[in-house]
Amino acid sequence: MFLSICQVFLRMNTKFNIKELYAFPNLISYTRIIIAVYIVVASFFPTNPLYVQVFYFYGMISDKMDGIIARKFKLETYFGGHILEPIADGLLITSGFFFMVFRTDIPPAIVITAATILIIGVIASIAYIAKYKRPYDIHNIDARTGVLFAHILVVFFIFDIPYRIEVAYVIMGIGAFLLVDFIRRLLANNRQVAH
Repeated sequence: MFLSICQVFLRMNTKFNIKELYAFPNLISYTRIIIAVYIVVASFFPTNPLYVQVFYFYGMISDKMDGIIARKFKLETYFGGHILEPIADGLLITSGFFFMVFRTDIPPAIVITAATILIIGVIASIAYIAKYKRPYDIHNIDARTGVLFAHILVVFFIFDIPYRIEVAYVIMGIGAFLLVDFIRRLLANNRQVAH
């Protein structure tokens, strides 16, 4: 399944150039992937939480900066904007969730709710890609808002901010709403593609 999705992405852009891999904004995205690996490892081994806090904060800032740099200096690439960026963002947020689950006081109900929302969203996206051989617009407002709230949730727990559990329940409610809206948009887009 994963291989077929990768093939769809490659078929969609036949003008792929190996130089796209080394564009400066893409190098920034690669650092986010390295940071995500570090945070996952730090989730299982004793480490100073300050390192995770600093690296996660850098990851959030670099998430915005690579796009700004790419647009300002006209270094935008298909690979960076449509393949690398979502992977790097997803890995950073997932690593933050790993750290939350294994190193903080997050209640199991929040973990199960967050995992369910993420899994259903991913399954809906994969089904759309498999059916229409093209990705759904990853830069839509649902995706951006979902990433923002996921970062907020992770930051509240990694930085041990008071009222983090109450904030987490609010974010789970918003996440459920965003998921329903995302599926509604996918179905609406599905009807447009069919006609």
